[in-house]
Amino acid sequence: MEQIAAYTLRPVQEKDEALLLAIYSSARADEMALLPWDAALKQAFLQMQFSAQQKHYRSYFPQAAHNMILAEGRPVGRLYVDRRETAIHILDVTLLPRARRARRLLLPRSPVLLVFLVYCIPLKMCCQL
Repeated sequence: MEQIAAYTLRPVQEKDEALLLAIYSSARADEMALLPWDAALKQAFLQMQFSAQQKHYRSYFPQAAHNMILAEGRPVGRLYVDRRETAIHILDVTLLPRARRARRLLLPRSPVLLVFLVYCIPLKMCCQL
């Protein structure tokens, strides 16, 4: 039987900036493919959008945890969560394409389930996902 990769989290570090941009950009790859822009213009646009998104998250959710999702110790995505007394706000869950396609990672179809999986929070289902 094939072993399933274990998820762990670690806080985002300064050295992760380029990887975070790559993760963000990968989520917009299909959209960028439709534009008649050259590669340099697309990259500049993605950098601007990524920076604006990061600024927004830090301004409106200053207490949020910004984490890298690791599978077998390797970064495969990002998870930004703002935990409040009465709610957990999932700000962002994005995985690299290789993680989305990997058979061994068996990702939940719902970002909510991924959050519960990596945080090991008991989950009581009150509705069907």
